[in-house]
Amino acid sequence: MNFNGLRYQDPRTNTYLGSPSLVLLPNGDMLASHDYFGPGCPGDPVGKGNLSSLYRSADDGATWHNISHISGLIWGNLFIHREYLYLIGVSREFGNIVIRRSEDGGYTWSHPADAKSGLLFAGGAAEELPNYHGSAMPVLAHRGRLYTTFEDARRPNTLLPGGGGARGVTGIQAFVISVGEEDDLLDASNWVMSN
Repeated sequence: MNFNGLRYQDPRTNTYLGSPSLVLLPNGDMLASHDYFGPGCPGDPVGKGNLSSLYRSADDGATWHNISHISGLIWGNLFIHREYLYLIGVSREFGNIVIRRSEDGGYTWSHPADAKSGLLFAGGAAEELPNYHGSAMPVLAHRGRLYTTFEDARRPNTLLPGGGGARGVTGIQAFVISVGEEDDLLDASNWVMSN
């Protein structure tokens, strides 16, 4: 397996690649995703990162082709459940927990417009609580349920201890969300969140 040539971002753009995720499709193709961060990254109207890109390889990773960009999803993880491909993550930095489904191997995706179409847990406006945060965490199947983890950043963009004017995230609280394996994964009413 070779990942050379998957994606390169020139550091002069002040845009960096993060949250890598990889899945093997039923036909043997590989699909990879990543998001963008840093001061030059594409963002939503209030400047929060919110873009992911997807790449497909049909030759065990020797070559990769960009097949899609998804606005409104970062910190995402690809996974297959039943016959569908899913990408679960956050709508923007400290935004909503969302899930998208693809029925064509990652070329097109559902849109999480509401609680019936993939908007699982709504985040607060601007930086009001909750401030959902995540990464490309795996989805685990166990005893009839699917599980994954996220975090609620209680105080994003606060001054960090130690001076220097550095900003960051403090007060992280981790939690688990889960859904029944037989349930519709796009329906928020099927999901539960731990404390």
